[in-house]
Amino acid sequence: MLPKNTICIDGGEVFDMPDTLRKKAKMIVYVDSSECVPCRITKMPMYKRILTKTEPYDVPLVILLANRHFSGIPIAQYVSDIDLGIPIYVDLENSFLEANPVVPKDVRLHAFLVNRQGNPVLVGDPVFLPEIDELFGQVIRQMDK
Repeated sequence: MLPKNTICIDGGEVFDMPDTLRKKAKMIVYVDSSECVPCRITKMPMYKRILTKTEPYDVPLVILLANRHFSGIPIAQYVSDIDLGIPIYVDLENSFLEANPVVPKDVRLHAFLVNRQGNPVLVGDPVFLPEIDELFGQVIRQMDK
């Protein structure tokens, strides 16, 4: 379940996350406050290749960041200023994990493909795990049937 108070940052523009996103299958990559956010942010452009797999099937990529400050700057402002070339979402109230208690604490499992009902159909990050990437392509094609 995506948090109600979530914003999207895309190309320097900041707006509320569209409600239509809630009812779609989607690839969620959650970056919580325990991770090195600057490290992860520098790798975000790598997710562009995932977009080429998800867009034909209308499966959005939701990179969801926990709301925090980075060097005294709110994360939303930081991401807006550097324009990563892909939409980035920020959980303003840091409620994602509370609303989804089944999400494991292990950050390696904070990437998952969910179907339209919000049920996970694949867990793992296709950007960093080649095995998951291969499986990701297969599962996304099956979801369209």
